[in-house]
Amino acid sequence: MKEYFKEQISNIKKIIYLSKIDLVRTYRGSTLGWFWAIFKPAFAIIIYYFTFIIGLKVSKDIFGYPYFLWLIAGIVPWFFIRDILQQGVESIRKYHYLVTKVKFPVSIIPTFTTLSNFIIHLILLILVFACFIISNHSLTIYIIQLPIYITLMFLFFNFLNLFLSSLSAISKDFCSFIKSFTTAIFWLSGII
Repeated sequence: MKEYFKEQISNIKKIIYLSKIDLVRTYRGSTLGWFWAIFKPAFAIIIYYFTFIIGLKVSKDIFGYPYFLWLIAGIVPWFFIRDILQQGVESIRKYHYLVTKVKFPVSIIPTFTTLSNFIIHLILLILVFACFIISNHSLTIYIIQLPIYITLMFLFFNFLNLFLSSLSAISKDFCSFIKSFTTAIFWLSGII
């Protein structure tokens, strides 16, 4: 663990630079570019809104908040978890050309992949706060716990991606299994 953290800290500039490149590379070639980072989850939320609020007429408040606010507060972290698991598990395969470099620290590959997804997650969290404020629902005192949870979530999924990406470097079937497994986790969890 000591070596891992030492390697991460000594390569912090490289991690930030590579995470920016990963974000640019992800949305390069599309006309709308970075807009897709926000539009894709927002579109899914709109679909859930029409399905549950308009179609199924779920209007019961949960813990004093409308169902839609409760839903987006739970589904935005899920988007981060899903993207981290699906992209992080194949990060070493995706950046295999970096692994062949003689002095490139392989442990930072999952870190910059996690960081690039984390940036999008923070933007989505700001949009969730905006939805709460626009709908005239105050944020509670528990909001002060959010930085701790976000940090721990980042660290947990970074370590998990380091482990899973190492396994997926051995077998491509493992990547497919994890991607299928994330769909099952979504429907088995209590998000919806």
